[in-house]
Amino acid sequence: MFFFPPLRLYVFRIIVFLSVLLIILVSISIASDPEPSESQEGAKWLALSAVVFVHHTATVVKWRYIYGAMDVALLSCEIIAWFLFGLSKIVIDRWSNEVTIIFVAAAYILLVALFLSWLFRLATILVSKGQALKKPFDLLSGCGGTIGQGMGVRLEAMGEAVPIRALRGVIGAFFLIVICSFALVEIVLEPVKETALVPTKDLHTTDIAYDFDMEIPVWSIVAFIDMRWSVSGDVETFKGAIKVTPLWDDSSSTKPSCVHVPGNKTFGGTFEDVYSEPYIQTITIYCPSRVEFAKDASEAFMTTPTSLTSPDLLVSVDFTKLGVSSPSDLESLVDARLRAVSIVVGMTNDTAAVLANSEPTPLLLGVNLVGSVSTSFRRRFTNPRVASWGFFTSSHTFLTTEISSLYPDPSPSPLIVRSPTTATLRLFGQNDISEWKIVGDYRDKSVWSGLSEVGGFWTFLNGVFAVVFGSGLLLIVFGIKPLSAFTGIAHMFQVPRTRRNLHEDFPLIAQEEQARKADRGLLAFLHEHFVDLEAIDLYSTYNNSSPNSCGGGSGIVRGHGQVEGAGNGFIEIHMLIQVRVKVT
Repeated sequence: MFFFPPLRLYVFRIIVFLSVLLIILVSISIASDPEPSESQEGAKWLALSAVVFVHHTATVVKWRYIYGAMDVALLSCEIIAWFLFGLSKIVIDRWSNEVTIIFVAAAYILLVALFLSWLFRLATILVSKGQALKKPFDLLSGCGGTIGQGMGVRLEAMGEAVPIRALRGVIGAFFLIVICSFALVEIVLEPVKETALVPTKDLHTTDIAYDFDMEIPVWSIVAFIDMRWSVSGDVETFKGAIKVTPLWDDSSSTKPSCVHVPGNKTFGGTFEDVYSEPYIQTITIYCPSRVEFAKDASEAFMTTPTSLTSPDLLVSVDFTKLGVSSPSDLESLVDARLRAVSIVVGMTNDTAAVLANSEPTPLLLGVNLVGSVSTSFRRRFTNPRVASWGFFTSSHTFLTTEISSLYPDPSPSPLIVRSPTTATLRLFGQNDISEWKIVGDYRDKSVWSGLSEVGGFWTFLNGVFAVVFGSGLLLIVFGIKPLSAFTGIAHMFQVPRTRRNLHEDFPLIAQEEQARKADRGLLAFLHEHFVDLEAIDLYSTYNNSSPNSCGGGSGIVRGHGQVEGAGNGFIEIHMLIQVRVKVT
């Protein structure tokens, strides 16, 4: 496979195309961000891309200054430079812009193509026993192919005018560019961007089977304050000012208390991408149930009476311990966040999940509130990045809460401390027989869905092209005819066997092919427009080349750029337009 010309040519084209694309992307990045540090970094990428382009372009013209040893050394340096000085440091995240995402994707593909090209060189050196190192390197030396091979097709409808052929070529090239751009957006850009803004869908049911993986729901109270409070750095003082009391009934002597979860968590700050995110200090209080449940006994927990699992809670805040009790604090109306403790109710010990899925209730000095808590299910991807592929969408489910009603607490109980320097919030579960609501993550744009979108778009454009010009895009752009036997990618790696088997199974086909060239009739028409016999024609050329073809050895060089016929032939320009000329 390392000596098969089409494979080398496709890798070469990928390297040249991507190096040009990277030069354009880096230029756009430098122009849009004139910062000196960014410009210096971009200049390195620009120089490296230019070196790759010039070097690999020179390998197809047999430039006498680039010997095999220099070529291998330069290619090795390119691979190391791309990896060590670039891709190992650059990282794309969910908020990266489109240019950065395209740049990283193109750079990784280029790195793979460079490594394949390095393997081609290594194979050539080994087969030539080191002789290739002493000669000017030529990618196509001894190969049965040309740079334009596979990029066009010899197709001329009888009586077709040159303007029609030109129009067909231009539109075919335009459609190909549109399809590639559409594929880039649907397969790369949109899935990456959707890891930042994850779409969700709502599911509703009147009854639910607890047969999914869900952690045991327990009361979890998260309290947080602004980091500008002086007490925010003293976590123990903060914990001492917040008290959560479970209001158990007397149906059981087991009355576990709520306990503070060890440690604390800080969220937000200037290091985050989103400037408006609050900078807060949080603590979490865990309230266990009366009954112990196994880890996977979510159904037993959900069907157990709430008097045994989820008691009413009383949250009390002592602002005196937090250093907010002076007359100026009581009278001030400026920036209430500096005199408010926010309470978030959750049903999981994951503090980040509670904050992300439930809204806070701020408690100010002297307020006494009571609220009812309703619950719903939340289903989140276990790994959002992996889910972008579209077929690795494992998720975990947990209960989320919402304080659906909130009003002044009318209770005269002595547990409700009414003071200008305290605040209380009494919580109870709401009886609710409405539909269960499940909010789940899903992928509207994924790699898998992008492939299907590109397939549909390709089919549409191919159909339009066929209606207008009577042939498909594959035929015009890549030269793949409707009946192309044994010319797929899988057959690139077994060319000699394919040719040998064809001659064994169809011994007269070679003679018929020669007769077709001499006597142009129906067979010639079918061959040129519908049936591809390249497996016999060009493949035989590759097989007759020397064992180290493409490695500097001699061989039969035949390509689509040759002149056929003695007086009525044609030269084919290997892009999308064919021009007929007289040969004398």
